Amino acid sequence: ARPRRRKFQLSRSFEGIRTTVVAVNIMDRIRGWFGGKRGVDTEAPTPPPKRKAKEAPKPAERHNTLAACVAKGPDAYTVTLENGTIGGVGEKGGLSDEKLRQEATRSRDAPVPTTKSPVVDASWEQQPRVLNPALLGEGLPVPEGTFAGKKWYENRWLPWQWTIYLQMMYWVQKARGVVPQCCLCLGFISFCTADALVRSVLRCAFGTPFLSNNSVVRVDRRLMEAAADRAWEMRKKFDLRPGVIVNVTTPETAEKGVWVGEGGAGKADCYSSYCTGEAKHTRNHLKSLQSKGLGGMVYTDLIASLQREGGTDEKSARFGNFVKECGASEIFCADDVDAEDVSLALCDDGAAGDDGVVQLVLPVWCSAAGMEVTMRLTTCRGLADTVEEPDAEYCERMCAAVDDMIGGRGSLADRYRRTGLIYNEKDPSSNGELSWILAASYSSKKDMGAYVIALNRARNGSRALVEQTNAALEEVAAVQGTNLEALRADARKREIVVKEVRRVGFGNVPKQAGFGKDLKRGFKRFLGDVTKRLRLTGCMGSANTTAHHPQIFTGTAGTAPMPPAGPPPGYALPPAPAAA
Repeated sequence: ARPRRRKFQLSRSFEGIRTTVVAVNIMDRIRGWFGGKRGVDTEAPTPPPKRKAKEAPKPAERHNTLAACVAKGPDAYTVTLENGTIGGVGEKGGLSDEKLRQEATRSRDAPVPTTKSPVVDASWEQQPRVLNPALLGEGLPVPEGTFAGKKWYENRWLPWQWTIYLQMMYWVQKARGVVPQCCLCLGFISFCTADALVRSVLRCAFGTPFLSNNSVVRVDRRLMEAAADRAWEMRKKFDLRPGVIVNVTTPETAEKGVWVGEGGAGKADCYSSYCTGEAKHTRNHLKSLQSKGLGGMVYTDLIASLQREGGTDEKSARFGNFVKECGASEIFCADDVDAEDVSLALCDDGAAGDDGVVQLVLPVWCSAAGMEVTMRLTTCRGLADTVEEPDAEYCERMCAAVDDMIGGRGSLADRYRRTGLIYNEKDPSSNGELSWILAASYSSKKDMGAYVIALNRARNGSRALVEQTNAALEEVAAVQGTNLEALRADARKREIVVKEVRRVGFGNVPKQAGFGKDLKRGFKRFLGDVTKRLRLTGCMGSANTTAHHPQIFTGTAGTAPMPPAGPPPGYALPPAPAAA
């Protein structure tokens, strides 16, 4: 019996030890569930697990700014030749003066490329010299697989190459000047008065007046960066091909997609032969650049569209809100913003279009992609500002040439050759300083009678708009007791007034400037908004004029005296030449 009892007691002891061990294991597991460590004192707090630090966003590397271009100056990429002429060469480091002079001369004398005489041996203006190709950056990666235009896309100009080109041509343009290219009606609205105040008001109604294709323009950097971010995000989210034109203001939830035009994304791919609408127009333009030997300037990392869209108030509001959120203005004036917020762009197409739309190409920082990219943007002409504008003497010469073409001496053929107002795209070397009308409808091989009739309509319609603008300004000046002639001559006070006019907004006047009823009605409404704002702000006079009840301009001055017939001295148009 005693051995059995001993065995029983021994088994009970082992059972107790096992129970204790199990209990300890259970408690360790519970401690583990609540963040404690097994088998150690849990009074000390357990440090949280180390998280992998997020990579800081790459700082913006903005090279394409007006401030950077001005800081480098005209000597950075250009050479001044005999008689003060200038030639662009790109980056000049490491070359002898003689070599630079030779290349600058070749750049200056290089013919304008056409489809019949394309670029074979590019001058350094057409393909600027790059001292350190490593600085060019790579832009967005080339998508895998095959797609339309991949070969050209791989050989596109990269951001730094575009930057060097634009900065070089900025100074070349400053020295040589640029002949504007306009449609007949919109162009003459800009030329028909030498008065800076009236021209500024007309600009707020019709957009930038003196654009020219293949010229450098100034744009709002903040707006361009926002458009690039949006285009890249939508392209990445919806896996779009590089050639698809992204509509910047279209919501992501849009039933018809975020691209431009009707149909699927393939219809909006301007690199594809199946594209339609705006994409097809862009494709045709890109093909013309290829045929001129300018293939490197064709393809870009991003293609986007930022336009006022008609049809609904919602579409128009989306454009205005997008511009406003960027801190930009619907009528861009580079002098109103800091030079760091101004970028340079190439006005590639549309300067002479009557739809108010241009195509810009520029390098821009894209924070969404974390790098500098190139972008082709179809947008409103009002968002571009010219580098230089023709002076009063040039405008007077232009007006005199128009008067000569309409009623001068000699036959129509003689007047056509003498005035040289039509720009010849097929033979650019034949164009002169006054060749500004870029319209296929008019030429020496077509009915010149129709050309003269259209020119006369543009002259009469433009002068009517100038008279209405002067009458509206005289009306407000009379109410505020302002000497309008003194204001016209004072650049500082004139700019204060123009800034208020720009805040009226853009869009009252139809894009088609055919001097029909719609344009007249829209311009009258625009002037009404202008006079209303000028009265409310009192910016034309020193007295407190906010108490005056704002009145819409109706064409009759009411209590305010009307100006004498015809424009006052100092900004009158040149008289028409006497008929033969």
